[in-house]
Amino acid sequence: MTADDLPRQIVLDPDYGGAAVFDINRGGEVLNVLPISAKTREEIRDWAKRWDVLAWQDLHAEWFEDGMMTGSTQRVPNEMWEENDRERRALWVKLQEELGARWQVGWSKHFEDGVLNVQWTPDGPLEPMP
Repeated sequence: MTADDLPRQIVLDPDYGGAAVFDINRGGEVLNVLPISAKTREEIRDWAKRWDVLAWQDLHAEWFEDGMMTGSTQRVPNEMWEENDRERRALWVKLQEELGARWQVGWSKHFEDGVLNVQWTPDGPLEPMP
């Protein structure tokens, strides 16, 4: 991938396995190719790993509750999710600041009826992508 091929619309939206920054137009995880500091890249990786641990714990708790697995595990307390969300907000701001005005950094992405919708700010509405 060359500098000319880099995406200009990305989204900071964690996924299982530690992926965290996705190209809105071309798809795929792009954290490693973004023109950002090594420190910010590592902070995003660390945050995504913590999100992954929390998400798997909640998923396992759901499976236990639904009888899909034996044993037990507790759901992640809301306070831990809130802390993860605060950290995500700070990283979202930092990512946008480092990338500058030529980049649009989204907050989350959702697919519905085959349409990609992006939330561009933490409190903003979902907007369909053309």
